[in-house]
Amino acid sequence: MPVAATMPCPLFVPPTEAACHFGKNRMFSIFDANSVTIHPVTILKGIQANRLTMSLTKNIIISAMLTIAVAANAANSREFTYQGLRYSVRDEIGKTCRLAEGDITGIAANTYSGYLTIPAKVWDGDTEYEVYEIGRNTFQGCETLTGVKIPDTVREIGASAFKDCWQMTEAVIGSRVRVIAPEAFYGCSYLAGISIPDEVQEMGLMAFAYCERMQYVTIGSSLAKVGWDPFYDCIGVKRVETNCPTIAKEWFADSKGLRELVTGDRTTTIATGAFKDFTNLERLTLGRAVSWIGPEAFAGCIRLADIKANPMNPPAIAESTFSQTTYDNATLSVPASAENSYRTNPCWGKFFDSSGITNAVSDHHGISIEGNTVINPGNLQITIYTMTGSVAYSGSTQRIGHLAHGAYILAVEGDRYKIYF
Repeated sequence: MPVAATMPCPLFVPPTEAACHFGKNRMFSIFDANSVTIHPVTILKGIQANRLTMSLTKNIIISAMLTIAVAANAANSREFTYQGLRYSVRDEIGKTCRLAEGDITGIAANTYSGYLTIPAKVWDGDTEYEVYEIGRNTFQGCETLTGVKIPDTVREIGASAFKDCWQMTEAVIGSRVRVIAPEAFYGCSYLAGISIPDEVQEMGLMAFAYCERMQYVTIGSSLAKVGWDPFYDCIGVKRVETNCPTIAKEWFADSKGLRELVTGDRTTTIATGAFKDFTNLERLTLGRAVSWIGPEAFAGCIRLADIKANPMNPPAIAESTFSQTTYDNATLSVPASAENSYRTNPCWGKFFDSSGITNAVSDHHGISIEGNTVINPGNLQITIYTMTGSVAYSGSTQRIGHLAHGAYILAVEGDRYKIYF
């Protein structure tokens, strides 16, 4: 198909990186330019820490959470049992507690059979405590736990809290959780999906890695600190809806079964190469605040057919953000009042075919264009849409000649083509 002449893209300047990570083996994460968080070292299957060399121009505050300190703290916390589960007092004055932490070697503190609804309040004798935290390793390897509902009182889910609970099919995260620690749900193979509430600000490395049967992921608006590969090898994920400010590269590494991505109106940035070679991706919706999409963010997405861009100002992209196949074949829908801005943009304009009807329509359906008239000799049922998605024509007449100059989407016999006159 002929392609409009390529114009150089405007100056493409990436935004300040909101998150950067060191080491392919993902043991440490830097979350912003002013602070470094080093999570407790977790022994991963087959993973060893890389040597790190860090050089930052700004002041760096390093918070090292040593395993020995955590263990010592757990040892000094008073424990009690309520309804068959072990808890430890977190704050005697504030009357808060946590589900007891597991052993330093990963031995779980608790076991449970069936679906567990964690209570918001528990009692030790006559004293009431609020459940504030899910302790580290508390249910790790519990093969009889089939689901969990976490109350709104909980603020943090500890490292490896539900790791390898492979029979768990549902996890409902309370609305006030702020931290999901590293590997919290690692290896929960049968987890059907996850919704991460708006209050969650931090998610540790590989938090949901190897949840192979997960179908959907919904991410709230506050997530800002993310470790390496939180959804690594979640090969079953079909739909992701996110409202967080930035979508970083490798969030969904090796999760290339993804078919639909929807960004909310708080999302501004999609990182370079974020969804490169996601060959099953078919639909993309960009929220109104998206302003920057990195080079090769959607390169190699050969099945990407429908793009709905809601920003009134075309987001900054590079020519390599999308593959030529996508520019040639995908349907781009934009706000009606912004169509000219997209059409005249050197990169977004590549979606608007200025050379008339594609050869495929003529070859497969016998349809052609003469001037501003669509010729339909076979009286096929045709629907013609504007680039904003409204119906410009629907019918089966042989000559359709009332359409204004511009780009359209022609739908016929289950196929869709871009046309222009």
